[in-house]
Amino acid sequence: MPGPSLPFGVRVHARELARRLAARQPAALVAWVALALAGCALFEPDTRPMAPPDTVATVEVAEPPRPARTLVDLDSLSAALLARADTADLSGRAALDSEIRDWLARLEFGDPELLPEGADPRAYLRPWRGRLLDALGWLAYRARDWRQAEAALVSAQEQIHNRGTTEGYALHFWHLGKLHAARGRWRQAADAFLDAEVRGMGQAATPDLAAAWSRSRGSLRGLDDARAAELARVEDERRQSLVAGSLYQALPAFTWPRRTGPPMSVSDLAGRRALIAVWGPGCEGCGNFAAALEPLAARLAERRATLVAVWLGGDPALAGPPRRYTILTPDSAEAARRLAVDSLPLLAVVDAKGLIRYRHSGRRAVPPPIEDILVQIDFLGSGR
Repeated sequence: MPGPSLPFGVRVHARELARRLAARQPAALVAWVALALAGCALFEPDTRPMAPPDTVATVEVAEPPRPARTLVDLDSLSAALLARADTADLSGRAALDSEIRDWLARLEFGDPELLPEGADPRAYLRPWRGRLLDALGWLAYRARDWRQAEAALVSAQEQIHNRGTTEGYALHFWHLGKLHAARGRWRQAADAFLDAEVRGMGQAATPDLAAAWSRSRGSLRGLDDARAAELARVEDERRQSLVAGSLYQALPAFTWPRRTGPPMSVSDLAGRRALIAVWGPGCEGCGNFAAALEPLAARLAERRATLVAVWLGGDPALAGPPRRYTILTPDSAEAARRLAVDSLPLLAVVDAKGLIRYRHSGRRAVPPPIEDILVQIDFLGSGR
């Protein structure tokens, strides 16, 4: 049964006491208010309907929202550790060695702070394991610890090898060439330096390549032919890597307004290869992204493929002037959810059946990798 309410005189006295406490002891006021609230709960009338005797009242407690995860920038981390391995005073080698190994352990066990939602730890983290092993091996090389240098650099090659030409991959081959040269393995050194030159280092690796080639073969004869053959092989690897691991994700249904003209539906793309380019304000590299898409749109048109851009910036006017390609201006939150945007900008290559087959996002989409996308578009045009 509901109890009696507090008498009027008691409530007046309570207010006067609160006023005095606030003037003298603010902390005491807090304690008194807590007690007063408890007392009020006991004595104030309870107007809630009583639950039946055979039921138990429950209180729904809203679960607090989960804080957004901030992933470690592994590109910056690996670059910073490699820079320190290249320049650090060797008196501090043990501490840097230990720091690199700690990060390697986190990568090996798939630390959630390093992984996007749903990513495969082994596949996603593999390139960065290789780069950290490269930093570990190069630090050991500088300390003339040949055994550890070789173990780390050879292991790094197995992890980093991802086909095609990348700066990190090229630099690793140069490190491996320096190790072979220091141990008198001139033929292996020449092969490693050739890989470094062809895969991205260019003329920076040429002096070491020429020296190792001469030491292993007595002259520079045959170097040009070897270089041409390696260039062709690397380009073939690059093309194979671009079309390997194809996705089969359905392009979501949509009907979205255009920057100019009538709305566009997903059905308008039926039977056509297309590139969906998504960008918005504030993302790295998005400032001039619309203009950077112009040459790509022209190259796609030559192949009877279509470029459709999606602006996630709200106000259509902020998308910039009209372009030679279609610009859609949907509700930003809805479009980002439907397209499963993880980072901007996003380039999604779509086949004639309306399936997203390849995705390029974030730094890998700035500037738009025109030649890579055309390789994928041509591959899809062959009916695969």
